Amino acid sequence: MARRLFGELCGDLEINAITRRTCQDFVTELSRVPSQHGKGERYRNMTAREAILAANEDDAMSSCTAVVNRTDPDDAPQVPRMAPATINKHFTSLQTLVGEQLAIDRKGLTPFVAVRFTKEYVKANATIDRRQLEDDRLTAIFHGPVFSGFGDHVEKRYVAGTTLVRDARY
Repeated sequence: MARRLFGELCGDLEINAITRRTCQDFVTELSRVPSQHGKGERYRNMTAREAILAANEDDAMSSCTAVVNRTDPDDAPQVPRMAPATINKHFTSLQTLVGEQLAIDRKGLTPFVAVRFTKEYVKANATIDRRQLEDDRLTAIFHGPVFSGFGDHVEKRYVAGTTLVRDARY
């Protein structure tokens, strides 16, 4: 996916033509791509550029609807765009793919590594608040019949017993 997005948004470049500036432009473009690109009914069969244009149109329609409804256009819902963590994942994939062949700057970084978002920035701009499960919840999950043993019938794994099957459910 990362390679395809890079080709769509930056063009088909020779490896030695990939510079820090190219990667900065790629970050700018990726931050405009809807988070649902390639998924759902709206963006499934679109290129990244088509998805950006469609999302921009959706944002404009949302703002127009807000004006018609006499509400603040700044409060109108906007299409979520690609998160910094996702952008970093794409850069990690590209670094793995061709990083050894790229030029290294004075700090010893390739262009893909140099333009990545910092951990602090990613955390501050997280789109989902992921909370860690409490110990009592983890205990309840992993001491349940699926992990500790269930009754004689495989389909009734919620009933405690002595049967333990280490399949996909386990």
